[in-house]
Parts: sequence; structure tokens; C-alpha cells
Amino acid sequence: MSDPVVVRGLLTSAGFADVQLRDLREPMYFGRDVEDACEFVSAQFGGMLNGLDEDERARALDALRSDMSDHHSSRGVCYDSAAWLIEARLP
Repeated sequence: MSDPVVVRGLLTSAGFADVQLRDLREPMYFGRDVEDACEFVSAQFGGMLNGLDEDERARALDALRSDMSDHHSSRGVCYDSAAWLIEARLP
């Protein structure tokens, strides 16, 4: 879904007309500091750690904290993000 030609084709084949895509790029805020952001992400995606033993789980969370530390600034923990704003109409 990252290719606007593919998205436009899918929507057109589904019966939509005047398909318009606008690229949006904004920082994505995860928390005020690394621990806050890690808590947020862990609450959302903690199920991905299921099946890991205690050491593997600790390593995964340490890697998450390390990466978040690289994205921490005075504005909090922020990552780049990208999405399409898609507008279309049914004829």
C-alpha cells in the first residue's frame, strides 16, 4: 500500500472515482521519556513478547529502550511517520 499507483488502481477497481492521495509525514509521539514510551509500546504490543523466556524478554525490552533513547529529544520520544490521506468518491 506504499505505492500510490497500486492504491489508486485498487480503489478504482472497487468502483471509486477521482482518487486523490496526499502524502503526510509527521513525527509520531510515543511518550515524554524513554520509560514512558516503553510502557506505552509494551502495553500496545506486549503480546509480541509472549513465548520469550525471561532473558529474551529482557533483551527485547533493552533493545526497545536503546532505540527509543536514540529518538528522545526535548519534545519526548518521537519517530518519523508516513501515511496517505486518501480521498475518493463513489460515482
